[in-house]
Amino acid sequence: MGTSEAVAGSRGLSSLLKVLGGIERLGNRLPHPFWLFVILSALLALASWGLAAAGVSAVNPASGKTVAARNLLSAEGVRMMVGDAIENYTSFPPLGTILVVMLGVAVAERSGLLAAVLRGGVAKVSPKWVTFALAFTGMIAHVATDAAYVVLIPLGALAFRAVGRSPILGVVVAFVSISAGYDASPLVTPVDAILSGLTTAAAHTVDPAYLVTPLANYYFSIASSLLLAGAITVVTERILARRVESLPVDPDAEEDDLGSLTLSPRERKGLRNALITLVLFLAATVAAVLPAGSPLRGEGGSIVQSPLLTSIAVFLGLAFLAVGWAYGRAAGTVTGSRDIPGFMAHGCARWRPSWCCSSRSRSSSPTSSGPASARSSPSTGPACCVRPG
Repeated sequence: MGTSEAVAGSRGLSSLLKVLGGIERLGNRLPHPFWLFVILSALLALASWGLAAAGVSAVNPASGKTVAARNLLSAEGVRMMVGDAIENYTSFPPLGTILVVMLGVAVAERSGLLAAVLRGGVAKVSPKWVTFALAFTGMIAHVATDAAYVVLIPLGALAFRAVGRSPILGVVVAFVSISAGYDASPLVTPVDAILSGLTTAAAHTVDPAYLVTPLANYYFSIASSLLLAGAITVVTERILARRVESLPVDPDAEEDDLGSLTLSPRERKGLRNALITLVLFLAATVAAVLPAGSPLRGEGGSIVQSPLLTSIAVFLGLAFLAVGWAYGRAAGTVTGSRDIPGFMAHGCARWRPSWCCSSRSRSSSPTSSGPASARSSPSTGPACCVRPG
C-alpha cells in the first residue's frame, strides 16, 4: 500500500511539473512589454471603432449624463490622440509620486541599508525556518524594487548553504519570492505609489475629489506577504526540494565566493542608528499632526483629507532618506553631504521611472443634455512601463 501511494504521488508530482513547465514556456513566448502596449493600444482603437459603430453608450455615474463611445480611428479621434500625446505623458498620475519616493529609496539603497537589512533577515536562521525566513525577506525586499534581485539572490544561496542545503534551492526561493510575490510587502514600496496614482485617476471618473494613497493596500499587503511566504515555503519543501536537492553542487566553489551573511560591527551600528532615526521620525510626524491647528491637517482638522496623507509620498521619501543617511554615517558609506545628491542621481538613473506610456486622454464632461460624446477618462487606456536595458 505504501509503495502504491508513493507511485501515485510521484505521478501526480510529475504531472504538476509538466503543467508548470507548459505555463513557463507559454509565458516565455509573450512579447516584450513595449510591444504588449502597442498591441493593447491597437485593440483599444479597434474596440472604440466597433463600439461607436454599434452606438454603445453608458451613463456617467458622476454627472448622470449619457456618454457615447467615440471612434479613435476617426479624424477627430486621431487629432485627439496626437494632440494629447505630450500631456498624457507629463500628467501621468504616478510620475511625480514615484520620483519623490525613489529619491529617498535611492539613498537607503546606495548607503547599503537595504542590503544590510536583507542580510540580517536571513542570517542566523534555524534550518527549520530558513525557507520561510528567506521568502518573507523577499517580501521585504520589494521596497528595493529591481535592486532586490541583485542583493537577495546571492544571499539566498548563502543562507541555504549555511544550513547544509543546496544553494541552488536558495537561489530559486529568493528569485520566486521577489518575482511571484511582487509588491506584497509589510513595508510601503515604490510600486504602491504607482498603483495609488493610477487608482486615484480611475476613481476620479466617478468622484473627482476621491483620493487613494500609497497606504490604501497596507493591511492587505501585510497579510499577502505572510500568505505568500507560507505558500512559497510549502511549495518549496513539498515539490521544489525534491528536484533541486538532488542536483550536484559545484565542488570547486569557494566558501566566500558569494560573500558573507555576517554583519560587521559598523553595519550593526548603522542598523541601530537607522532604527533610532526611524522611531524619531515617526514620533516627530505624529507630534506635528496632533495639534488641532496643525498645517498637516486638512479642513476642519481632518486627518484623512490632509497634506499628511495626500502627500504621503513626500514623508515616505524623507523617511527613507533619513534612515539611509543615519545608516551610512555610522557604516562609513556616507562620508559627506555631497554623497546624498549623488545617491539620488544614481537611483534615478538606475530606476528611471520606468518609461511609462499611457494611451489615456483627458476626460471632458459633456455639457449638453442627452447623449454626448466624451474623451476617454484618465484610467481607460492601457499603460505600459518599460525599463531601460
